Amino acid sequence: MQAVISNSLLAKLQPGDKPFEVRDTSLKGFLLRVQPSGVMAYYVEYGRGKRIRLGRADALIPTDARRDAKLVLGDAYHGRDPKSARRQGQAETFADFIDHNYAPWATANIRSAKSTIDRLKKNFPDLQRKKLHEITPWIVEKWRTGRLKSGLRPSTVNRDLDDLKSAMGKAVAWGLLDSHPLSSVRRSRVDSRAAVRFLSKDEEIRLRSA
Repeated sequence: MQAVISNSLLAKLQPGDKPFEVRDTSLKGFLLRVQPSGVMAYYVEYGRGKRIRLGRADALIPTDARRDAKLVLGDAYHGRDPKSARRQGQAETFADFIDHNYAPWATANIRSAKSTIDRLKKNFPDLQRKKLHEITPWIVEKWRTGRLKSGLRPSTVNRDLDDLKSAMGKAVAWGLLDSHPLSSVRRSRVDSRAAVRFLSKDEEIRLRSA
């Protein structure tokens, strides 16, 4: 199938019994693969049997995917190995990923983007200079332990952890990581039971008077 890959096309496409592909008519080599499950992902084909997955359609809009496809095709045209160039891109630090990839997406898609980005930068200082693939469950578990020992409420730590896992999930969806490195990290238990406090004698007298 051939068509201009756009938001309107994505909205109309229906999965079939077998995977199928839509080749973009405005950029040769740019295509969309649709799975029977309904999952759609962008690819760029830069040679016979040579292609790179750009990311899932639920995480990357067509214009951004087409832009990334052009970069890959440009590398191939100038004699550079696109996969090697992509591996170099995957070697960026967490701070670079937040600034160059996640922040622009969050600004366009999340109402609380600014506060989310601020928390990712402020609350994870030890991750800023690490490569994405260097962020492991053990590192995050140590971070969690330190935050809880400092007196922070588990709900606050969970909120920050959710922000981190969401950002890393986008790195997976955009093809910067092969799998989610923090999928095994669970949220902290939150005691929802209210603390019981009995009224003092003076409080009881004032309450009865009221």
